[in-house]
Amino acid sequence: MVLLTSASLAVKGQGYSLYGNVLIKEKNFPVAGAHVKLIDSLAAKEQIAVTDSLGNFSFSNLKKDFSYGGQVSSVGYETLTFSVLVDDRQKFMGNLYLEPKAELLQEVIIQDDAPVRQDGDTIVYNARAYKTTPDAVAEDLVKKLPGVVTDENGKVTAQGKEVKRILVDGEEFFGKNVDLALKNLPADIITNVRIFDDQSDQSKLTGFNDGNIVRTINFVTSRGVQEGKFGKIEAGYGAEDRYVADASLNYFKTGQQISVLGNSNNFNRSSGQGSQSSPMGISTINNGGINIVKNYKQFSAMGNYMFSGMQSENIMDIQRLYFLPSSEELQYLEDNDSENTTQNHMVMTRAEYRPNFRDAVILSPRINSNSVETDALQAIRNVSPEEVLLAETLSQRDSYNKSYSINLPLMIRKMLKKPGRSIMVDLNAGFSSGTGNQDILFSQFTSATLQDSSGHKTNLAETYGNNFHGGVYYTMPVFKGGMGQFEYSVGYEDNESDNYTYTINGTSDTRSVDSLLTNVYQNYNIAHNAKISWQKYVKGVQFTIGSKYQMRNLTGEQILPTPVVVNKLYHSVLPEIMVNYHKQGQGISFQYNTD
Repeated sequence: MVLLTSASLAVKGQGYSLYGNVLIKEKNFPVAGAHVKLIDSLAAKEQIAVTDSLGNFSFSNLKKDFSYGGQVSSVGYETLTFSVLVDDRQKFMGNLYLEPKAELLQEVIIQDDAPVRQDGDTIVYNARAYKTTPDAVAEDLVKKLPGVVTDENGKVTAQGKEVKRILVDGEEFFGKNVDLALKNLPADIITNVRIFDDQSDQSKLTGFNDGNIVRTINFVTSRGVQEGKFGKIEAGYGAEDRYVADASLNYFKTGQQISVLGNSNNFNRSSGQGSQSSPMGISTINNGGINIVKNYKQFSAMGNYMFSGMQSENIMDIQRLYFLPSSEELQYLEDNDSENTTQNHMVMTRAEYRPNFRDAVILSPRINSNSVETDALQAIRNVSPEEVLLAETLSQRDSYNKSYSINLPLMIRKMLKKPGRSIMVDLNAGFSSGTGNQDILFSQFTSATLQDSSGHKTNLAETYGNNFHGGVYYTMPVFKGGMGQFEYSVGYEDNESDNYTYTINGTSDTRSVDSLLTNVYQNYNIAHNAKISWQKYVKGVQFTIGSKYQMRNLTGEQILPTPVVVNKLYHSVLPEIMVNYHKQGQGISFQYNTD
């Protein structure tokens, strides 16, 4: 009797529930943060639910066979009204589609004259409120924004956090190259600058915040630019055959962006392309790139190619005069002459396929190639006041290094039929390789001993690396208003380095291994991870607690200079706590983990 009563009470307490999804009309993309209002007209009561990052919403404890009214609203979209009959214990409404409200966007651009305003967790600057010169670029505009700081190295910090991603009208501009966008995008085409924290792809796909956020700037261009062509070409020539040529050509229209950039100069001027810093000496810099973005109804693609090359010559002479305790003088003379040539090629692509609101596939291949060639001469002399050579060291160093890497990240997400449940697979395979050679000639002379010595060494290096990561993530509602995530992942890495140094015999031109300067090793690393996490929002505060079990096996073998074998197995339990609070663009974050 007691069992029957308990079962009856449990069924009664469950009530009836309603769930569904909110999507953008024609694009089938989920609308996060939309307000769904459910209205009981008889009782004059309302319930409100906010959609998660996947567009899901749900209501519970509803009346059986009762007809509710409702509406869906979100900033930038037309309000949608609906009615629904709750005739099933778990009633699925299906998809509710919102239409973009173009008029609202136009009114914001034309009528909003406030220099800065808050839009949820996004800070919006009105670019027209900050005066710049006619030839200014985005970097000049950003330097004028309150709360945004740019240091001498070009690093941009917004509200205390470094900006690591630039968007133009919501689309990536040359990947994550912040400096390139700031130095090449004209300031006069920008109407708004939006600064916010963007979540990782994993967080967006699963709806479970993994704590990996990126401070992002989105440059919103004027409506004419969004549907047109713009660019800039400049060139100059001056004394000592110094020259500069810059070109930036862009074609934007709905669902498509094409940008082509180029720069060439011989006076150390950086255009933001590549990762090179301005060197000492005289440099010739050539950069170029193309960025293409194309969006379709269910498919979007982005790809860019960047090339950067630099040739630099550095001539440096050092003269020092030393006064010795014996009242004698000693001259120190050093002459340096070096030439460096570097080239970098980078390809970044991203393809995203969303056949419906439940399924998503993201593929983001990356390829990088880099080469550095150096020729250097150095002469160091100690000379007496009578111009007598006391000691001399001469060296010549020629080196060439080349490396490349390939990464193939893939994410696949499937939302299950039950609300709030999803499964995601994350795969990533990578390969890297590098070769290098260095040739060193040196000679030394000392007048005190009348000894003259010389040597010749060469170094040959090869490196190889492979890595693979695979993870499965299952997300589901746990407890009231909370989300749970269960994940298992495995990672594998193997690296090999062969670094041989040889001594060249000048008379017989034979070579022998210098064991003290030679290193040959290889290592393997495999890790299994099982993790469980729980997350909940309470009055604007996000709490996350979790624990991960990790088994890691490290294996390594050193062949030279001395044989060493390492084989270690580690078992660890790694706790995690994360607390995030964000409101009106301000926030406090606390994160503890032992990973």
